[in-house]
Amino acid sequence: MGFVRKLKKEGLNEMEISRICVDLVIAAGDTTSVTKQWMLYLLCKNPHVLDEYRSVLDDKEEEQKFSRGIVKETLRMYPIAALASRIFPNDCELGGYLIPATEFTPNDLTSNLEHLYYISYY
Repeated sequence: MGFVRKLKKEGLNEMEISRICVDLVIAAGDTTSVTKQWMLYLLCKNPHVLDEYRSVLDDKEEEQKFSRGIVKETLRMYPIAALASRIFPNDCELGGYLIPATEFTPNDLTSNLEHLYYISYY
């Protein structure tokens, strides 16, 4: 286990390492669960999308593509880390604004719901 070895090298004791590992497992389970709940909510609110998804289940490639789209749209609308921020590796223009490379750009929940900048599948 490379992760645990690294923590030991950093001087953490077994209790601290155990707590970190438990936190990671619980956090992963919680975020996955919450994402699935929002995804099911959105599919139930938009039965035409659910019907379209059902229609592609026989085609593995289309099913995977559609599934990724559903998950991405769910996370866009209901992000797990609503206040996560980004640092752009390169200069980027968004909505007519220049964002310089390495610029810290905060994100909030409301920006993910701005329908002027996203194609809504729902």
